[in-house]
Amino acid sequence: MKMKVSQVIPRLFTHKLTLSLVYPVVVASAEQVEVRKKLAELQKQLSELKDVMQSASRELISYTRRAESKNKRLFFAQSRIQVKCIRHRNDFSTSAIRSDYRATLQEMGRQVNQDLEVFPVSATIHLKYQSTEMRHRGFPNISDTNISALRDWLYGTTLDDRERIAQAFLDEVDGFLASIQPWIMDKYGGTKMSAEQRAVWESHMEAKTANLEAVRDL
Repeated sequence: MKMKVSQVIPRLFTHKLTLSLVYPVVVASAEQVEVRKKLAELQKQLSELKDVMQSASRELISYTRRAESKNKRLFFAQSRIQVKCIRHRNDFSTSAIRSDYRATLQEMGRQVNQDLEVFPVSATIHLKYQSTEMRHRGFPNISDTNISALRDWLYGTTLDDRERIAQAFLDEVDGFLASIQPWIMDKYGGTKMSAEQRAVWESHMEAKTANLEAVRDL
């Protein structure tokens, strides 16, 4: 069914009037409009500042990593220089001490059979290496302190004497065991042991003898 224009216009006007009554239109004041503009500007500035901060953070991380890398390279470069200086000092000191040693022997009228063993050491750095694995400038490794070399040399100088003394002790033990073996085995009537005593002594002496033989075989 077709409607006339005269009928449609009143209806549209009535519909708009109904909407206006149900949903009243609030007109913002000039002050509110200004506040909204400022708020929008502040939000934009905040967003820009966040972008700047993120960019600055990335640059700071990059600078920090590059600084750490440069510091590490500087440490190793300085360490290599100090290693050369320390080795030169040690060689110079060793040569001077040996020269003085030879001159002293010659003044005493004694012949120099071999050079004096000299160990320039750094006990302080050696102790630090025992408490931490961090490298120390001038001493890249614990062996560079020469403490281990000195210890091995000292052990070597007493090895022959210690071995001779240990061998003499074992020989005395062998003699002692040989002297009491007949008594333990109950071969002499005058000194016979009871069965209970022999059982205790035999097991005890066999264990001790096995331990001594194991030491001898080392």
